[in-house]
Amino acid sequence: METDYICKWCQKICKNANSHRNHERLCPHNPDRNYVSYTLGKPAWNKGLTRESDERIAKYVKKCIDHYADGTNIAHNKGKKHSDEAKIHIREGIAKAKAEGKNVGGYREHKSGHGKKCIADGIFFDSSWEVAYWFYNKEMGNKLERNTKEFLYEYQNKTHRYLPDFFDGNNFIEIKGYEDDRCQAKYQSVNNLVVIKDVSKEINYMTEKYGDDWLNKVCEKIYN
Repeated sequence: METDYICKWCQKICKNANSHRNHERLCPHNPDRNYVSYTLGKPAWNKGLTRESDERIAKYVKKCIDHYADGTNIAHNKGKKHSDEAKIHIREGIAKAKAEGKNVGGYREHKSGHGKKCIADGIFFDSSWEVAYWFYNKEMGNKLERNTKEFLYEYQNKTHRYLPDFFDGNNFIEIKGYEDDRCQAKYQSVNNLVVIKDVSKEINYMTEKYGDDWLNKVCEKIYN
């Protein structure tokens, strides 16, 4: 009878004798509960596997792709857009996190894929040039802070956001070791912008003070 399968600890009704026995043994209210995890400390079966190296992963990936293609699976945010308020909140949060040196991931429009990204002095930097410029000015007693203000600019008939690297109290500073065809559009969006294209003075200073491996010495973390 169903009443025979009631847990004596929590009064839960179990389906059968086997589930009743196992439930009582592992019931959170059982003072003698002896729960043993047989997976704790063990790596997942698929750790390190890719669709290129394992047939099971390849089949699962193909199945997922097919389901999205035929509409069986639908992304939870498909067809939805953030409200203007949500967009502002997200942008402010990302800018604040960058200024605090947090790794927010994702695409960094102004230097994505260029330079050696790292955390130094508790701040996230997109390149070693930025690190050298920051430490040089800091140790020279010059006012400098990580910039959090964004500027809108037009490029290829679309509106984009530009976040200069630093602010010295009067001017926004952009450390630019390379330039692409959208840089001028960015620069024109900021009236008081200073573009730094040569940081050899700052790098020489860091090398003389900290040695050739100065970046490793001053950085808390370097992203490859």
